Amino acid sequence: MRPTGRLVTVRLLLPALLLLAGCSSTTPEEAQREALEDERAAARAEAEAKADAQAEADEGKSMQEMLASQPPQEITHGALSRERSAELEEQLQRILDVVQPEIGELKDGLDAAIDKLGRPEKLATSDPVLRTWRSAQRANYQELVAGFHDEAKKRLTELRDAAVEAAAAQARRLATARGPMDAGPTGDPALDGVLETFNEVVDGVVGLNELFVRRSQDLERRVDLFETFSSFGHPEESAMAGRILLFVGGDETDGVPRALVAFRVDDTRDPAALHLEQALRHRILRGSTVVQDLGWRLAPFAGSLGVVGRPATEVLENMLIGAHIEPVVNRDAPGYDELRDMRIQTDVQTAVFEGDKLLGGVDRRIEFVVTARGSLTWQIAGGKPVFDAGCKEVMAARGGGK
Repeated sequence: MRPTGRLVTVRLLLPALLLLAGCSSTTPEEAQREALEDERAAARAEAEAKADAQAEADEGKSMQEMLASQPPQEITHGALSRERSAELEEQLQRILDVVQPEIGELKDGLDAAIDKLGRPEKLATSDPVLRTWRSAQRANYQELVAGFHDEAKKRLTELRDAAVEAAAAQARRLATARGPMDAGPTGDPALDGVLETFNEVVDGVVGLNELFVRRSQDLERRVDLFETFSSFGHPEESAMAGRILLFVGGDETDGVPRALVAFRVDDTRDPAALHLEQALRHRILRGSTVVQDLGWRLAPFAGSLGVVGRPATEVLENMLIGAHIEPVVNRDAPGYDELRDMRIQTDVQTAVFEGDKLLGGVDRRIEFVVTARGSLTWQIAGGKPVFDAGCKEVMAARGGGK
């Protein structure tokens, strides 16, 4: 029996369908590879979408805000060590903030105490008698200075030790447990390094080495008075039976000169039977022009007898000594500002008397300079001091009387 037309058609279509099906099928490996690529493409698309969304969110943020929004990282051992070191540095800075002002107050107090003492005077001379002048005051000054420095050193050392111990306690608190082989104050090399740096800083702030140098300088702090005149070689010296000596010194930038007049008795007279009298003349100049001449008058001080123009004296073996008889310009006076950009020439005449008998004297000139800003300096002007046998200005100013 022959197949019908319908069956023939089905039989012809079946190989074709099988052929088409064979052309479109894939192997399992290829299918898995395609699926994996699809997953990767989807992951990339998702990551790009998140990145785009994060970029939109971060737009306008500061760097600090962006860093803060990052997820926390795992803390490493190095990070922990740095955190401990940073915390210790913060604690040590707090200790230093407390100690440093106290150290400054101690040093300021030491400076003020020594300045209040004033500088002792010493005569730069080889004369065996005058070399001993004010030796007791100089010894007392040095004793006081040594006491001030010893107390300052003691208190500064206590402050330093307290700061170092407090710092070590903070370091030990932050350090890990130490073993028997660990070296250093804490056993932690990082913390020990911070502690060592702090101790060096504290030592520098305390400055015990500088204090030692300052102590030596303060002990030698004084005003040296140098001999600027001697009547040696003058023919009148034999008639006076003695010698007039003038010493001048002091810091020329502080506006206060220091002077000392001494009369050495070369016979059996008692130096206490002699006395000194002094007269001054002030002239105010601007440049080389004399603005005002105040004329001669007795010096404005009174000695132990209350006589104007007669400075107090002291006797040292065969010496009659009159100290602090220099002229001084008072910077605290109400009219001092009027002297700005001026020169004040002060002529000084000092005479030695035995009762009413004039033995002789010495003339000198001190020039003060007041700057436009008001600072004051002085110098010896008009050449070296000279011997004066007549001392007519003193005689005229005292009216010829006692």
